[in-house]
Amino acid sequence: MPNLGVYIPEVLNSRLQRLREKGLDLNASGVFQQALEAAVEAEEKALAGDRLARVVARLRVARTPLESANADGEAAGAAWAEDVAALSELHQLREFLTRVEKDNVQIVDIRFEYRVTLELGTWDDDDLVPLGEVETLPESVPRDFFKRAQQPYHNNVHYTSPLIFGFLRGAVSVLGNVEAAITQERYEALTERMATLLTGRSKRGKTSKANRVESTPASAPPTAEPDQEEDVSGT
Repeated sequence: MPNLGVYIPEVLNSRLQRLREKGLDLNASGVFQQALEAAVEAEEKALAGDRLARVVARLRVARTPLESANADGEAAGAAWAEDVAALSELHQLREFLTRVEKDNVQIVDIRFEYRVTLELGTWDDDDLVPLGEVETLPESVPRDFFKRAQQPYHNNVHYTSPLIFGFLRGAVSVLGNVEAAITQERYEALTERMATLLTGRSKRGKTSKANRVESTPASAPPTAEPDQEEDVSGT
């Protein structure tokens, strides 16, 4: 069978490795074959005059560089949140993301000291102006991802902020799902407890009523009063 080399982004390769580490050996060759077959079929239809099939196939997978950067960041953030992060670290990132989205903060630079530190800034017309503020990220965040975020992403253009903000959104999304699951578990536990209490009260109520019936003495039959003798003495 002929061989065809395929290159994939580093972020996608990391996600693939995570699946393999968990015992899920995705058949990459089969997936590539299906995708390639669909693309070839669309091109064949285009050559035959059906250009719509080609357009549909292309638009299904087409992304702008910004969309790709956001998606890669979200995947990396979700992977870190699921496999490494502590709950307190996720809460810290959610607070930071809330501020970023509220104040339209951007990333000016990334420092790699004992922890990953972000230098923050904001746009002033076309200039990115430092705010003189930094945000130190949790110790366990993947340094390799943030080092890649400093590098040119597409056509020698940097997408540092979209990659990092995507990372934050991916991690916070996992936190939201976890909190929803915890809330559901607590609700189910509370519902079960209330049902148990109500059942117990119902049983105790029936027992108490039965005891009251048994302890009530039977009423004595009414005593007939003797007939009064008619006074015929005339007195």
